[in-house]
Amino acid sequence: MAAVLFSLVAVLGGVACRPAATLDGPPEVATVVPPPLPERLRAHVVKLASQGERSVDHPASLRAARDYVVATLTEVGLSPRLAAYSYGEHHVANVVADLASGDADAPLLIVGAHYDSIGPGADDNASGVAVLLELASELASVDLPVRVRLVAFVNEEPPCFQEDCMGSLVYARMLKEAGEAVSLMISIESVGYWSDEPDSQRYPAPLGLMYPSTGDFLAVVSTLRHALLVNEYAEAMRAVSALPVEAAALPSALPGAGWSDHWSFIEVGYPALMITDTAVFRNPHYHEMSDKPSTLDYDRMALVVEGIRDSLARFLSTP
Repeated sequence: MAAVLFSLVAVLGGVACRPAATLDGPPEVATVVPPPLPERLRAHVVKLASQGERSVDHPASLRAARDYVVATLTEVGLSPRLAAYSYGEHHVANVVADLASGDADAPLLIVGAHYDSIGPGADDNASGVAVLLELASELASVDLPVRVRLVAFVNEEPPCFQEDCMGSLVYARMLKEAGEAVSLMISIESVGYWSDEPDSQRYPAPLGLMYPSTGDFLAVVSTLRHALLVNEYAEAMRAVSALPVEAAALPSALPGAGWSDHWSFIEVGYPALMITDTAVFRNPHYHEMSDKPSTLDYDRMALVVEGIRDSLARFLSTP
């Protein structure tokens, strides 16, 4: 399985043909080189975070973000669909896209990120959506031996956070009611803010005694119920990632343990974890109007894409 997934890691360029200069010579062929991964990630974040707050209070921006996700997934060869629902007068939708799979009966592996925001939301969570879109681009054309589903969730933020109208909770409940087996759900949550300054990382007590004080690492987080899963996935990431990776299996009541869409899947009984820069415990722009694209580190975001891609291959190949 690992060999199949690792074959996806090259970013492929297309070719474009132009008329020959004369009838005697062969046509010129120009290789179209895609922008480097950090530039593509920046373009996604700028597009999403420049539309203003993406929420039901700003429905035009929320729809524009949803439509951008749909268009981008379509461009890379997927067939996204809307999983729509209503609450009150609001009509919203999660965006769902399946990667090709050789086993239609295999349990689902879901990778998701929420596209709504408070304020511009560059880190929270245009960064996660950007990573999701680039994972889609790299995996879209491959027939995978497992079922992988990508989901861009709506309404992760208040007033729907951990409420019935939360997009990921609506979707997780739908899967449960349909009897769908989910082997793992991964939430990509705020993965763009990094610092090499000492004491740039904060924690709720007593975690500061156990984890680094510099905000230069990626965290794999879930609840104590999934401690083994967290440690196994963090080990898979450490084996392939150029970024430092910390594992955190935390009590559910501890701040941060359930602050993303993985919470919804755990609530209905599915195994789930979050991959994050820890957001509020590092980023001074969290939920502020200053959470803008210029504050993010796109080179390290590119390493997040590569780390998730390659760690999935390693994790899925483990007996």
